[in-house]
This record gives sequence, structure tokens and C-alpha cells, in this order.
Amino acid sequence: METIRVQAYGSHKRLLPDGDVATVPYVPGETVKELLKRLKVSDEDVWMIVVNDQKVSYDYAIQPGDKVGIMSPVEGG
Repeated sequence: METIRVQAYGSHKRLLPDGDVATVPYVPGETVKELLKRLKVSDEDVWMIVVNDQKVSYDYAIQPGDKVGIMSPVEGG
């Protein structure tokens, strides 16, 4: 089975079901937006998405073996 690796960075809350890192099944044709929906990550928890260390848009089509990083907004005061 082909997979992708997803890691959440900078969030003050748990974004992924099992912590900050998840290995999930690859779904052919799935976009970043669809992946986030499948993982139940809301738009307000996302500042930027990187795939294989490159910034991508929500319509980027995920490929087998990709490493997806979810960068959360930084909060402070």
C-alpha cells in the first residue's frame, strides 16, 4: 500500500488524530485540500502547506511517498 507522511508544525493543539505525525494511505488524485478535509484539519489551523519542503497551494495533487507539512499560524501577544 502506498502512503504519504503528514506532519503538523507550530500548532497549540493536536491537528492529527495520533499526534503531530501521521502516515496515511495515498489516495490517487487527492489534492491537499481534500487531504486536509479527510484528516479533519480546519482552514483556520493552516497558515501554509509544504510538500517535500516546497510551498504548495491547496489544489496540489498529492503523490505517493510525499511528505506533507502543515504549518499553523503563530499566535502571540
